[in-house]
Amino acid sequence: MLPSSTNIRSILITGAAGGVGHRLCHVLRERGLQVRGLVRPEDDTRRLELPAEDLHVGYVQDPETLSRALDGIDAVVHCAGLLPDARNAPPEAFQEINVEGTRNVMRQAIRHRTKWVIAMSTISVVDHVTRTITPTEFFDYVPDTTDPYLASKIEAEKLLLAMRPDFSGQLAILRLAYVYGPGNYAVWRRPLELLEQGKLKLIGGGAAPFPLIYADDIGRFILTLFEGNSPGGYEGVHVLANPQPTTLRSVFDFVADFLEQSRPGSVPLWATRLAASMVGVLPRAWRRGRLEMLTHARVVQFSRGYDLSGVLDRKLMERVGATDYREGLRHMLSDYVTLRTVPRS
Repeated sequence: MLPSSTNIRSILITGAAGGVGHRLCHVLRERGLQVRGLVRPEDDTRRLELPAEDLHVGYVQDPETLSRALDGIDAVVHCAGLLPDARNAPPEAFQEINVEGTRNVMRQAIRHRTKWVIAMSTISVVDHVTRTITPTEFFDYVPDTTDPYLASKIEAEKLLLAMRPDFSGQLAILRLAYVYGPGNYAVWRRPLELLEQGKLKLIGGGAAPFPLIYADDIGRFILTLFEGNSPGGYEGVHVLANPQPTTLRSVFDFVADFLEQSRPGSVPLWATRLAASMVGVLPRAWRRGRLEMLTHARVVQFSRGYDLSGVLDRKLMERVGATDYREGLRHMLSDYVTLRTVPRS
């Protein structure tokens, strides 16, 4: 149960049926919060441990739907969004859902005098790959990105910060490392498929740092915010990653062993750069399978990895009780194996 000192009793989770959302519902309900979920009509809600009366059906972009869902709510955790795996979605879809949906959440939170707004973002909004970001560069957003997902997350962050003066409650933006856990497959499904096909290769042996955050640990961090335990961060923005060192090699070797597959091979950096340059001149429609993932940006990303050393609050994450990555991966992969063997309707 939450300590009696906290004034948060009820919470709305947007995107409650999603990979992060359904785990937050579980963690927060377990700690005694009254949890309400906003889900889309097309969502599969079988994972949700919420009674029907606590499910609100509609879209985060719709003010009336969100207003009804926020009635009587102390805090909103905004998880709803179009994710990187929506490769065929047009750029305007990312704008509508990730930016305008976020604007709607903040507007309705202001109107309902909600005590907290907590919004999900990504560590990729700033360049942790080629630079060591410190608090001084914390808001040096990646300029002129052509990735519609990343562009929408950058715009959403800026929007939240711009609207904060009109909000009487507290705002927290959580920049998440690579999220994993049961049902969290937005960035995992394709690599897992390639691993099972024996086609996954790690650039330069996979030595690049690969920061992770277990979905349940996000829920525990949110509880820390509510409990007022000096959560740190920079102007209400927090980097969430397990301080436990992980590399592409350590993660995917563990995954391969668990799935009883061959461990991924390695490809030299120079060869990957050359291949990415060749693929870059092909029409987008021709980039299928592994070619779809072979871009210059990904080569840089997965050969250098992410350096969060300048902004990660290790003491805080240790206090939250970050899950050992192997334990977390076991839960995710057990779920993945189960889903793979159940016929899809």
